[in-house]
Amino acid sequence: MGLRACICSSAERREYSSRAMLDMHISDITPSRPRHNSLHRWWIRFGLMVGIGRGVPSAEADIRLGDVVVSQPHGTFGGVGFERTGSLNAPPQILLTAVGRVRANELRGRSKLSEYVSKISCIPKFQRKKAGPDILFEAAYDHQGGQRCDKCSTDRQVARLPRDSEEVVVHYGTIASGNQVVRDGRTCDYADSHKNKTWQPYAAGTAAAYAKEVLSVIPPIEVANTRAAEEAIRDATIGTGKTQIALQFAYIVKKTWPECSIFWVPALSFESFEQACVDIARALHIPQAAGGDEDRAGRWLLVVGNADDPDILFGTAESNGIVDYLPESEEGVTVYTTRIQDVAVSLTRGDVLELGAMNPQDAADFLKKSLVRKDLLHDEAATKELLGELTCLSLAIAQAAAYLNRNRMSIAKYVQLLRNTEQDIVGLMSREFRDDTRHKSSANAVATTWVVSFSQIQAHDAVAADLLAFRSCVEWKAIPRSLLPSVQPEERMEEAIGRLCGHSFLARLEDGEREGEEWYDIHRLVHLAMRVWTSGHGDAAEVAQKATRHVADVFPTNDYANRAMWRAYLPHALRLLENPQDCNAKEKSKLSLWVGRCLELDGRIPEAVRWLEECSRWKEGLDEEDADQLFSQHELAIAYQADGQVKKTVELLEHVVAVRAKVLAEEHPHRLASQHMLAGSFVSQGGR
Repeated sequence: MGLRACICSSAERREYSSRAMLDMHISDITPSRPRHNSLHRWWIRFGLMVGIGRGVPSAEADIRLGDVVVSQPHGTFGGVGFERTGSLNAPPQILLTAVGRVRANELRGRSKLSEYVSKISCIPKFQRKKAGPDILFEAAYDHQGGQRCDKCSTDRQVARLPRDSEEVVVHYGTIASGNQVVRDGRTCDYADSHKNKTWQPYAAGTAAAYAKEVLSVIPPIEVANTRAAEEAIRDATIGTGKTQIALQFAYIVKKTWPECSIFWVPALSFESFEQACVDIARALHIPQAAGGDEDRAGRWLLVVGNADDPDILFGTAESNGIVDYLPESEEGVTVYTTRIQDVAVSLTRGDVLELGAMNPQDAADFLKKSLVRKDLLHDEAATKELLGELTCLSLAIAQAAAYLNRNRMSIAKYVQLLRNTEQDIVGLMSREFRDDTRHKSSANAVATTWVVSFSQIQAHDAVAADLLAFRSCVEWKAIPRSLLPSVQPEERMEEAIGRLCGHSFLARLEDGEREGEEWYDIHRLVHLAMRVWTSGHGDAAEVAQKATRHVADVFPTNDYANRAMWRAYLPHALRLLENPQDCNAKEKSKLSLWVGRCLELDGRIPEAVRWLEECSRWKEGLDEEDADQLFSQHELAIAYQADGQVKKTVELLEHVVAVRAKVLAEEHPHRLASQHMLAGSFVSQGGR
């Protein structure tokens, strides 16, 4: 089976990419390499390639069988390569420094190589004497057959001066690397037809001994301070979308293995996938009826882009999905790009790397690169505001740059448009723009990509859809888990939250649990797009009313012990109360009562007065003897008094006392409380 990896985006998800995911090194393409736990690989600091190879002696390098050859950068070469095809990158500095220390120890007579080799020699298979004699034949003389050179003429052997000892000699320089075995002695001496495997164990042992010496001179603290592979790859992907990462990967693969065939197919729909396959078959002159052994195709890399729809990928009860038609081969690698983490995990079982969001500097660099008129960036204040409004979202930045390039508008003017009505913002975010790195059928506009995901969630996960609808009605920042509509069983709730996090429509706060529970954010632009989408694809008033009812039911009392909870709930409750679409007076009056009481206790008196007045207004039409109405009027009188509005306090309390005198017993605590408060108001007025 071929290897699979997935690039899934996150901040935009992300036209994420996002969380894009690429848990793969170029070396993973080697067909014979066994799969292993990718989690372990991520914490690798550096790697050593240790093994046996062909020796190429010369007048400058008297290489003998069993010697060790160490790659070191020389000139423009990284240490491994051919001049004709280029070279690999240089080794990390930590290894170059270690090799320098080993060479210094050699010169000072402190090398431990012989010691390490002698420890291996206790195993008969790795002993020098088991390897046999070191014989070099003339380059033009071919092997005469058999496992050894018993039939080869001794007259054609090359005479060489014997070495003083059998100690291993270490050579430093460029190592040649190719994609096939060199068997022609006319070209490469030892790399000839006389080769045999008797020297391999001893040679492998000496190589391992040298590797041990290199590792032994590296202080552990230097290893700890070296960046892990995961960190390097993550940093390299910042600002870069999943499609761009896949493109870079494809270019590296082609440069490393020119013979590797690379194919790119979209998964936007089954029809687009099918058409791409037809185009590939036509370009390669493959008959459509052909089938059979994919292994004969040689090395290949297949990129499946925009793998976002589970039904298209995995199929339904009525039809197969795209994955049912993808090739599998030990020679092949399949890479997916997706915005959906569930899809990424299902496709690769964990070979996934999430692309992180850009930081402000990355975002600024990306904007600069995308703008035609670089002089626009001279307005540093407006540029900072723009990136803040777009929350460093790469696709939104690309879209803004395209708009600025096309309309020759200043950044300050664009920011002004972003701060206008919500419809203006959605209009800007919904504009398509040309992007040659994306498939022509895929949507470029930020809002459009989100709408596709909203529709998928609504179709596949009703619980997640309800949670997302609720989130669109409250604040986009810092929502505690306890405020979310609860679902039973708990596992179903976790699944729904996981799906929203997988789409990056919900993000767990980085500082983890606070006040004993999880907290979540939602991207501000996603929050806006979801509200607009709800208005166009459902009953927005019903969604808001349902959210108001839920928050009113779970809102805590104004007991001081609940202060942390109601402070966390207040921003979300206030947003619901400000929503003009929810016209249900009963739910809003209930919520505004609790909000007003908590605001008063928190010292936010003017706000408390406002919402307690609203509570009373929403209760208009009720019988004046209604207990809830009288209770809210009493609470409003308390807020008036705290706000210094004594006249309103007295007038309202006189009304409450009069009504409660008619409906409550003389000793009822509510009646007594109103009378006591009214008396206190008279005193504060100086009596009357």
